[in-house]
Amino acid sequence: MRRQDGRKRCEALAKKIEGLGGQSLVMQLDVSDTGQVEKMIETTLTKFGRVDVLVNNAAIMRGGAFLDVGEENLREHFEVNVKGCFSCCQQVAKQMIKQGSGGKIVIISSVDGIEAEEGVLAYSASKASLIVMMKCMTVELAAHRINVNAIAPGWVETDMTVPYLNESFEKELSRRIPLGSLAKPEQMAGGALYLASPLADYVTGHCPTPNYFTLHGMVRKRMATDSSLLRLLLLLG
Repeated sequence: MRRQDGRKRCEALAKKIEGLGGQSLVMQLDVSDTGQVEKMIETTLTKFGRVDVLVNNAAIMRGGAFLDVGEENLREHFEVNVKGCFSCCQQVAKQMIKQGSGGKIVIISSVDGIEAEEGVLAYSASKASLIVMMKCMTVELAAHRINVNAIAPGWVETDMTVPYLNESFEKELSRRIPLGSLAKPEQMAGGALYLASPLADYVTGHCPTPNYFTLHGMVRKRMATDSSLLRLLLLLG
């Protein structure tokens, strides 16, 4: 994790884990820095002796329409969201192969990596990259019994998304979500827990979309009522 307030929450969770008799390790780092990622893996191995599960959840989201997105905005998204995930996956996969007993890798993508949404081009492109990366890793790591899957949530109430939410926008999002409301982080945890568990030993290369929502419901509605487009679709059909 990167944020200072996030560190406090992690440390509070670590105390709960240890209170139940478990072990924990909290580290703060920049995943876009390969050296820091390598140090994280080394420290983890020193503490626990092995790595069996990796969940890639570190990400940033900066708004910006296509015509306004600058090179720095694009670079930052790919440095953190894509390179950071790649570095963590590569380092952990090498260790899992060395251990010889397989493992589980879960990548947190986004529905924005599947559908198009206005104003988040760099974020969407980076999240789409993660889905393709997951599929490539699946093919190459299956022989080592390493399962690789992704999760593509819709809008979830987190520190990263709250600044973009207001009453009207949240109402519109909720209208387009089948379950009728934005998700809470803990509601996304179940999917990751399943993919990291023995229950998913024969599940690899998948990307479920919890709280999936229609990004352009209003646009599609207008398109569907355009008679010329309907005639074209009928001809093509």
